Amino acid sequence: MSLNYTWEKLFVAVLGMAKSDEPLQDRLMGAYLSFHTLQDKDFPEGELRESFQEITHALTWRPAKGDEGTVRATTSLMGNQEAAELVEKIVSLYDEVAQLHGAEDQLGKYASKKR
Repeated sequence: MSLNYTWEKLFVAVLGMAKSDEPLQDRLMGAYLSFHTLQDKDFPEGELRESFQEITHALTWRPAKGDEGTVRATTSLMGNQEAAELVEKIVSLYDEVAQLHGAEDQLGKYASKKR
C-alpha cells in the first residue's frame, strides 16, 4: 500500500486548517471534507488506522438534523478546547503519515538504485 494518496489528503486538510481564519469548528469541517474519501484500508493496521477511526468518529458521531450533515451537527456542539484537541489529533496523524511516506519514498529510491 502506498501512502501517497493518504498523505496528500491529510496535507490538504492540515494546510486548510492552518490558512483559515474561521473558528476551529469550521476548520474541522473543512478538514473532514478534504479527507472524507479516505478509508481504513488507506492506513496501515495499528495505531495510525485507529487514530483515523477515532478522528472520523469524533467528527461524525452526532446524527444530522435536517440538511446540516453529521459533521456540522457534531462540530457545532464542540467547545473550543475539544475542537483544538481534535485539530491536534489531525495534525499528529498527518505528521505520522508524512514520516512513513518519507521513509517509503526513501526505500523506493534505494530499491531502484540496487537494480
